[in-house]
Amino acid sequence: MITDSLSKPQIMLLQSILKNVNTTIRKQTVEALRWRGYINNDELSLTQNGFNKAIESLPLKEQCYFLNIQLQDISLQRESKYPENDAKLYFEKEGFDSYSIGYFKRSVQRKVFICHSS
Repeated sequence: MITDSLSKPQIMLLQSILKNVNTTIRKQTVEALRWRGYINNDELSLTQNGFNKAIESLPLKEQCYFLNIQLQDISLQRESKYPENDAKLYFEKEGFDSYSIGYFKRSVQRKVFICHSS
């Protein structure tokens, strides 16, 4: 995960490049993103890190669209104190292997679970 904090204009430029939308571009913004390795030196295109940063700054539905991932809403019956544990249990009942990862972001503990087919 990329932890570099970017300004709002920098994030907006990354999103504009990702979405192929024309926008007003300040030279300083472009240079700052090139220096950080988010924009290629030869053209106004995203590096892999730039693509990742642009994607992570989007709402979930747009992330799924750009990653070509089907987003499906599911209703879960509460079986535990934490919703991520309920999601983990749901996918295990559907036949997936899964595990949880705990991490801290800005001193708030968050959990991510990963599942894959057996």
